[in-house]
Amino acid sequence: MNIAIVDDEKIELETAEAFLRYYIKTFYPNYESNIHIEFFQRQNEFLTYFNPKIYQVVILGGNMRKLANYIANYDVKIIFIKPQEDFIMNIAIVDDEISELSTAEYYLRNFIEKNYPELKDEIKIHTFSNANDFLNAFKPGFFQLIILDIRMEEINGIQIAQIIRARGDDDANIVFLTSSEDFILNGYRVFAVGYFLKPIYNHEEDFTRTFEHIFPKIFKNTQEIILMVDGNKVFVPNRNILYLDIDYRHRLCVYLADGKKFVTTNNYSEVQPLLLADERFLECYHRIIVNMDYIKNMEPDDFILMDGTSIPISQRKKKDVKIKFMRYFAHK
Repeated sequence: MNIAIVDDEKIELETAEAFLRYYIKTFYPNYESNIHIEFFQRQNEFLTYFNPKIYQVVILGGNMRKLANYIANYDVKIIFIKPQEDFIMNIAIVDDEISELSTAEYYLRNFIEKNYPELKDEIKIHTFSNANDFLNAFKPGFFQLIILDIRMEEINGIQIAQIIRARGDDDANIVFLTSSEDFILNGYRVFAVGYFLKPIYNHEEDFTRTFEHIFPKIFKNTQEIILMVDGNKVFVPNRNILYLDIDYRHRLCVYLADGKKFVTTNNYSEVQPLLLADERFLECYHRIIVNMDYIKNMEPDDFILMDGTSIPISQRKKKDVKIKFMRYFAHK
């Protein structure tokens, strides 16, 4: 029997391996020599070697649901090291007033139940009555939405937001709770997306309207495509894609906003519908798709991207392409 253990936390990987070897030695000593254990700290490394004919059991870290969904298509037994915590959205509410903390959580759960009932089990709300407890739990990229009370003892909400940004998390959506509008200007200096006035029950309409704006944006940022690059599966968030085209060797090339380029064995026909289902993407030329969020200027025959790249606009589809871009830009 071949068993693979995959976990991006080294200590969890080593603990799982030690426990598994102890378990086999204690309960199945006669089979110990016939059981081969391999461990991987990187998912892409595991996917390079993965073959359903080789591994009968795969043990995964708790935050590897996407990997589990992939290998679940094969006749392989999947075991999680710890309970799954891979929610599509993690939300933090931080307020040292317990009554306000509970009220914010109550209204948020009601909003989710009413507007996203099919996703209520995929959204995790974490509450913190102490700023330091939140900062100890905080990891860049983990929380998609953070609701902060501005006036708290020890560390106020503005300071927490500054720490969040200083730690490199530029994507988390920050919303402030406040009993006064005096601090709102400072809030926007840390790129907050909104604020609520306390008590929330007197401003329920504003609460709802703010989340009607934020939630679609968060869900949009979780979309991604899977590319095959050098035999490895690479998960690429849609928001990071600048554009894609076909090179002279008829290979699909995906260009990212950070300057990286992936040459993939994926077919254009399989990637095209996935991206065009995302309102940000526009097929502006034959087998060229551009992310409209990165368009700086629209010229008569080209789009000029933020990095200076010029993307041609199809003469045949020019009118339709420009209308789609202007509509997207107008509603952005």
